[in-house]
Amino acid sequence: MIGAADDARAADWLVDSAEGDGTLHSMVPRAFEGYARVFHPAALSDGDVRWADVAAANGRTMHGAAEWGQLAGSWQLRGQEGLWDSEPHTGPTPERTGLRLVTILARHTSTPQRCYFGVWEGHGSPQVFVLADRDTPAEERERIERASQADADSWELLIRRAPAFELPMRRMHLLEGRVEEIAAFHGLARNPPSVWWPADRAWCVGSDVDLMSTYVGGAAAAIEAIVSDRELEALAIPAGQGVTWETDTVNPPVDPPY
Repeated sequence: MIGAADDARAADWLVDSAEGDGTLHSMVPRAFEGYARVFHPAALSDGDVRWADVAAANGRTMHGAAEWGQLAGSWQLRGQEGLWDSEPHTGPTPERTGLRLVTILARHTSTPQRCYFGVWEGHGSPQVFVLADRDTPAEERERIERASQADADSWELLIRRAPAFELPMRRMHLLEGRVEEIAAFHGLARNPPSVWWPADRAWCVGSDVDLMSTYVGGAAAAIEAIVSDRELEALAIPAGQGVTWETDTVNPPVDPPY
């Protein structure tokens, strides 16, 4: 069961090693044998679309430092007919991607029963929206809404009371639980962690509210398992790789995303 950590000391290694220079090490320490970048998928009619396919369709080059705006040809595009109609998720790791990472990474730690999760406090209060059939009685809809709001309020209180730690420009609250309990963060009105790692520090997963990718540091075997997994789109990257929109120096430049 996910709960608040007793204190924030388990995150000291992240705080002490964090680099605020626009690289992956603002999230994942410079302490691992290898690193992978996991690209959040775009979508077409609710089906996943890989960045590599968008790159190929637009005559661009897919590589570890590729940026979405340059692959698509513009940060301002909201779709390309027959190719994609929803851009990659910006923010914490999407649910399916996160659950797949858990399946892989649980085999590369000696402490899968004890994992730490850092949740960014800037997500704000959860907003609950309940969809019900037109024929659902009003009292039943109200009961569902009350129960859902109570769950959301309880989750927000848990986050707020959890001990805090600071990463560059991001204040996090520290929770703990079994590694497979990452699924609990994807319930109604809940936000996934921005950074998570096992107690033995065998690997670390990091994402950010402003990014379309998730970054992982770990042993070479763990990184290879991620990069070779058919359900993920991931590439091995070097330590120190930048994560800002201008990192891609291979593809033609485009106007900034703002």
